Amino acid sequence: MHYNFVHLLKFNRLGNLSMSNTFPINLELLHNGIGTYSCRKCSSAYEAALVCFDKVCHQPGVTCEVIDLTEAKFCAKFMWNESITPSIRSSWNNHSDLHKTAAEGIALLMIVEFTDYTVVGCSQIGTGVDFFLGDKNSAHLSEEDGFPSHTARLEVSGILRMTPNNTVRSRVNEKIEQSKKSDHEGTPAYIVIVEFSTPVVNFSKRTLPNGR
Repeated sequence: MHYNFVHLLKFNRLGNLSMSNTFPINLELLHNGIGTYSCRKCSSAYEAALVCFDKVCHQPGVTCEVIDLTEAKFCAKFMWNESITPSIRSSWNNHSDLHKTAAEGIALLMIVEFTDYTVVGCSQIGTGVDFFLGDKNSAHLSEEDGFPSHTARLEVSGILRMTPNNTVRSRVNEKIEQSKKSDHEGTPAYIVIVEFSTPVVNFSKRTLPNGR
């Protein structure tokens, strides 16, 4: 089976890019919710992202390389204004899904910013992906209107600090294999891996043999 990782150069919003391009990503937009992902869930992801950046000593305005399987595409600058407090830190001390939750928030913001999709549903365990995506313009539709309908999938993973045994590339390869479980959907799958220490974001689109 052929897997095509579509470069971010082809995304509508980006045009001709180089590493000299830096796009601001305002994490505080998560408070508004994204698609059908509620404001409370998104706010939780926002808080988790702040904790992750704090753990690796990054401040607001930290610049991050966005790559496609280790090939650099452009830079993103993550912005926020809120100061992290001891109570926020302690709230996430023993949270097993901290890195994943933080990565989900960043991934959803980037999906909305750089593609025509938004989240229209969370997947069930066993599907191999985390979210189902649909057209941004359909986010207002009700279930009676035929919503949600999805035309893409999203798998997300977070790494606080890379190690020789836990790299972005190895995590991408793992998630590629995992996403195959729902290939019967016939839709493309985005693979987003956020590594907070460097920081770096892998943002890839995996298409099926029919080009979708």
